[in-house]
Amino acid sequence: MQNNKKIAIIGSGVAGLAAAWNLHKKYDIVLYEKASVLGGHAYTTTFQYKDKVIPIDLGVQLLHQWTYPNLLEMLRQFNVSTCAVSWSLAFSFSSEENWSNNFLTTFWDKIKDECNRFYSSLLSISNSSIEFQMQPLCEYLKTEKYSETFIAKALLPLLSTVIFSPQEILNHPLFIIVEIFKNNMISFFNPCCWHRVVGGTKEYISRLAENFIGKVRFEKEVISLIRQTDKVTVQDAQRNMEEFDEVIIATHADTALSMLSDPSNEERELLSSFQYVDFNFILHKDEGVLSSNIPRTALTEYTSSEPNHEKVYYEGHTYNVKKALELNYLDYPLIISLNPKNSAMPKQEKIIESKNYKHPLKPQDISIKTKIKSIQGKKHTWFCGLDIAFDSHEAAFISGMVIAEALGASYPFSDKPMALKSYQDIKKFMGLWLNEKPIPTLAPNEVLIKVRITGLCGTDLHIYNWNSWAQGTIALGLTPGHEFVGEVVKCGSLVQNIKVGERVTAEGHIFCKNCILCSDKNHLHLCTSLKCIGITTSGAFAEYIAVSEDSVIKIPDNISDEIASILDPLGNSIHCATIADCKNKNIIIIGGGPAGLFLTAILKYQSANRIIVIEPNEYRRELAQKIGATIVSSSIEEILKNQKNLLESITIGYEMSGSQKAFENLIEIVRPGGIIGQLGILKDKVLIDVNTIVLKGLTIKGIYGRLIFDTWHKMFEILTNKLDVTAIITHIFPAQDFQKAFDLALTGQCGKVLIRWDHCQGK
Repeated sequence: MQNNKKIAIIGSGVAGLAAAWNLHKKYDIVLYEKASVLGGHAYTTTFQYKDKVIPIDLGVQLLHQWTYPNLLEMLRQFNVSTCAVSWSLAFSFSSEENWSNNFLTTFWDKIKDECNRFYSSLLSISNSSIEFQMQPLCEYLKTEKYSETFIAKALLPLLSTVIFSPQEILNHPLFIIVEIFKNNMISFFNPCCWHRVVGGTKEYISRLAENFIGKVRFEKEVISLIRQTDKVTVQDAQRNMEEFDEVIIATHADTALSMLSDPSNEERELLSSFQYVDFNFILHKDEGVLSSNIPRTALTEYTSSEPNHEKVYYEGHTYNVKKALELNYLDYPLIISLNPKNSAMPKQEKIIESKNYKHPLKPQDISIKTKIKSIQGKKHTWFCGLDIAFDSHEAAFISGMVIAEALGASYPFSDKPMALKSYQDIKKFMGLWLNEKPIPTLAPNEVLIKVRITGLCGTDLHIYNWNSWAQGTIALGLTPGHEFVGEVVKCGSLVQNIKVGERVTAEGHIFCKNCILCSDKNHLHLCTSLKCIGITTSGAFAEYIAVSEDSVIKIPDNISDEIASILDPLGNSIHCATIADCKNKNIIIIGGGPAGLFLTAILKYQSANRIIVIEPNEYRRELAQKIGATIVSSSIEEILKNQKNLLESITIGYEMSGSQKAFENLIEIVRPGGIIGQLGILKDKVLIDVNTIVLKGLTIKGIYGRLIFDTWHKMFEILTNKLDVTAIITHIFPAQDFQKAFDLALTGQCGKVLIRWDHCQGK
């Protein structure tokens, strides 16, 4: 059933079609296409041979089983057939230097050892750190001392058959190269299996669009988008104007930017970051463009008279259509040449048809693609397509479905593990957004809470950035957020102690009650089967959240909503303060983020003698001083240089930043018999100077979460007794401005950032 929302989709490449396909059942859509046909790079021409009409793809030709699962699943749903193709490759550089993954040559003996070495290294590369895998291919090849011959005549030519920006291959991150080989897309040693669409890509283009073909406006080039507070006006080249609630731009980024009548600085910076290369596909019958140095048994031939280890250069790059489509009845060759040069240019009289496309080069800063998420949905404008995703037809298709999901559509292949994994891998680069979701259904022991305010935590920032921890921890589609306050609006049938109308929050750590640690009330937070709201279960960045009665905590009347929303992180800091008697002690805190600031205020309340806060961020140093820090400094080194005597009587040290160096500093600074509290999570394992710990008699205490429920009782007691942490809450945003909240929190120019859901206007 359609609702009243009206959505314009601009561009009918596979990204635009995917968005339209997913959205048309729910919304009133209009698809603008400046050409007379759909499909973009998925273009099928027809070739007449006697009484036969032969469909030939002059653009996207092959799909890969392991890396195109969503496209292949879509084909299965539409009953569009595919046929396996053995993709054999041959490379020719001179009469003496040529090789193939389909037949042996004498030149192969010169490069096979390095081919084997490179292939054998793939597993160790994939098990390396993220930083190692993100290095450019060229740096890795230089470090590992691969020969110029291997790079120029084996690796680069092979990679150029699957990377459609050959000038940039050496700058591609190493992990992309590894994935290409691991997924058996190409191989030095044997042909790989790909699939072609029987009947050409027009078969699935027509099936994708058949239920909304009446909503397509062919030969309507959009020239301007006029964006207002609650609508977007689309103007085409004929000066027709129409208003929409949302607009999805599924074109190249430069075209998208040219449409925006009022691009923000951020939109202008990101969308102008792409450069393009022209690709010319020529269908012809000229066998003379093929190399005379190698047998004509390969599906793809690559010829180059000037191979170069610093960049890809070729004259001929051909695809044997006759062989791929098994057109054995033809009495002449049928070939597609890609960007031919010099002697590899087919004769004009033998050309059947040509098609030109522009293809985005990889941005010099690959993070540009992930930064696009920051402009998604702003001013009711969304972006998808090949530029926004990563360089494949599958990625473009997924990018359209991701935006459709952001606007309320459902992902159609969630029961297909391979497709879902591919979808998740692309979606993770496209950010967080407001979305419509059903109000949670209650289990008998749960209460439904209408959320008023949520707090932004460092964990949420990891999810927003979708770093390696988030990728390995957070399920796609999960609603994050674990710091909140709200009002109970409904109770399950077995709920006994919570009533509708009560103001509540929740303990974010959900313990199992059955393991050995749960048998000790002081270790509930260390449960072996611990689950976490907003991390392993649906969280509070929503208007409603369902929580088990066991986790619900009632809020005293004297505590404001703002303070109630940050009790979760405040509890962590109170847990820190309870590891020792802090009264009259000299204490150092390394890390002045919200947790360190809360701890500063608590220690001041507990009458600590001297509180030193180390924090590089000037904004937060000033905030620490405002709430009770005795001394603030940007670094330990600064104090050692100017006020070394201040560090000679430190009894307790807290590491709140997750810094290895800070932890090592505390071992040196804290006086013998002292205590170190470690709340920060370190990125990597560290070597610990155990001898110093032993000889100084130090106690190191790991601090995780809150003592359930002891910390909560202490927290309410000291808040009632006038602990004031209000100054740490520096910014509050409405839910519809959540991206501004995240972006500010990432800068660090803030204390605690909150999001209000009271008057949420979700999309």
